[in-house]
Amino acid sequence: MSDFYQKLTQGVLVAGSIIAAAPPVWATSFTINSGETVTAAQTLVDGETGLIESGGFLNTTATSITGGPNTVITNNGTITTTGDSSVGFSPTGSGNVIINNGTVSTSGDGADGMTDRGTNTLFTNNGSIITTGDAAEGILTTRNNSVYNNAGLIDTSGDNSVGIITSGNNEIINNSGTIITRGASAHGIRFNASASETLTITNSGTIRTQGASSAGITVNRSTTITNSGVISAEQSATAAIIGSNEVDTLNLLSGSQIIGTIDLNNGTDIVNISGANNSSTLTLTDVETINLLNGNGLLVGDVVTMVDPTGQSVSSAVLGTTTFAVHNVVNQRLAHHQPLKPIQVATSELTSGMVFQERAPQIWGSALGKIRERDLEGIALGYDHNYVGFTGGYEVGFYKARIGLLGGFVRSTVKTTGDKFGRVRSVDTDTDSFFVGAYSQYFLGGINLTTTLMAGYEDHNNDRAVVDNLNGFETAQADFSSLFISPSLTLSSAYRVGTQVELRPSMTFAYSAGWYDDYAESGTTRSDLVIDDRNVHALTGQLQLAAAYSLAEESELEFRAGAKARYTDNDDIDVTLAGTDFRIPNASDDSVYGGYVGMNLRVVIKERINLVADVEHGRAGGGEEHIAAMLKLEGVF
Repeated sequence: MSDFYQKLTQGVLVAGSIIAAAPPVWATSFTINSGETVTAAQTLVDGETGLIESGGFLNTTATSITGGPNTVITNNGTITTTGDSSVGFSPTGSGNVIINNGTVSTSGDGADGMTDRGTNTLFTNNGSIITTGDAAEGILTTRNNSVYNNAGLIDTSGDNSVGIITSGNNEIINNSGTIITRGASAHGIRFNASASETLTITNSGTIRTQGASSAGITVNRSTTITNSGVISAEQSATAAIIGSNEVDTLNLLSGSQIIGTIDLNNGTDIVNISGANNSSTLTLTDVETINLLNGNGLLVGDVVTMVDPTGQSVSSAVLGTTTFAVHNVVNQRLAHHQPLKPIQVATSELTSGMVFQERAPQIWGSALGKIRERDLEGIALGYDHNYVGFTGGYEVGFYKARIGLLGGFVRSTVKTTGDKFGRVRSVDTDTDSFFVGAYSQYFLGGINLTTTLMAGYEDHNNDRAVVDNLNGFETAQADFSSLFISPSLTLSSAYRVGTQVELRPSMTFAYSAGWYDDYAESGTTRSDLVIDDRNVHALTGQLQLAAAYSLAEESELEFRAGAKARYTDNDDIDVTLAGTDFRIPNASDDSVYGGYVGMNLRVVIKERINLVADVEHGRAGGGEEHIAAMLKLEGVF
């Protein structure tokens, strides 16, 4: 047989793609290259490998890839099957490893993305599995001891088309991606075993069901379910989780959001609720034991009300961070002033020009802003704290001191951090802060002493998202106010190094105390709270070394680095729900340590007018990070 004839019988070149004829029934390891389209099913035997490169296509009207055991199959391209009972992957035997980074698409009744007939399978989906047709599951498994990881998308359309269904024993299903089912009795994950078998399900992603008689998760044998993600029954679907008549354990971790009924049926069932779980109200049916592990909720009968303590717990850190920024504006301004010395001459007579000349009064203004974020800690969710504001003052000087009055306004927002699934933010608080105060700087030989005292009023607008499994996503809204006071003390000095460089070490301590009014929420069906008044305290210490380089007369560029520590003390949160009192623990870290670097540019733009620009970046424990910026225009008259 000539080479030409062999090539002709194996395939023809059409529009730059190769359509290959069917290989032998038992093929060796195969690779489908980018730009290549193969229409013949691939069958592997013990230890062989199959690879579809990105841009490669396997299009069949039957099962696309079969065989095993101990095979390794990787799809980076596209697998398409058409026809009833056609399947994307169908491994057999034991120890198969299958990775889907591309797309698996099936159409037809009973056309599964994968039908696993083997044991000890390790399957990972990072791409998409899309099925269209009745009883067309994303993943169907009937054997034992396998692990199925979905980090991508499983999307089924059709009655009885389950996202992942298993009847095996000792199986593990981990979903960190998205499972969507659209059809009657089309569950997100289903356990349908015929004997006393067990299953472990962990969901940190999203499970959505949209058809009648469909459930996010439904099991008929003993199962352990751990959820920190979304399980949502939508449209005609009403059930989120349906348990078995055996021993079921449901663990609800931080971030858990469940819409739909939760009925664990008969047997001895346990629900463990830990973490903030955002704020949620859950009706738990047929549950023998409910454990609130962190004390941030209330159990009345079969209804659990969980309260996310993040908004209240971080109020001291938010107050301390905002007030410290204002203190630093004053310190940064006064760092450029030195005491004027009287003229000294060897004469016993006072003549014109020999009298000590005090600095002229000055007015100044400064814009300030910061972007700060902090990661999840304990039962407090991660959050973003951003603010912008303005502070200004009037300042006079005399022999060895500068004294000034200040005032200003800061608008800040605190929002718990969203995630890649776009889930609702648990807390969203907007705050308007108004403050007035006074400051002074005394020149004590080689040491400068700066003191600041300010007091203010804050108006808070708070939205608390609530996930009610029977009523959906709701918002509890409240407006309340608070008062605060904040003194600070700074010791600083300056040392010349040559003619153009000055070193400026400093040490600052600032204290902030806030008094928050009580308030009542409104806007939810059964989750509105009354929050009692409470006090918060924050103490911040900072050590800094700055080096300033003189650019021209009165103009300079300053670099600084420092270490910062924040200590907070918060009362626990006293809460009332429908006449029942309970207490939510403060959840923030009381001690936070970090460091920062910054740069300050001071330029004289014209006589008596100075422009000051400042930027700073810092990190602290607990995944905290901030970026601050300030632009200040000061005038002298």
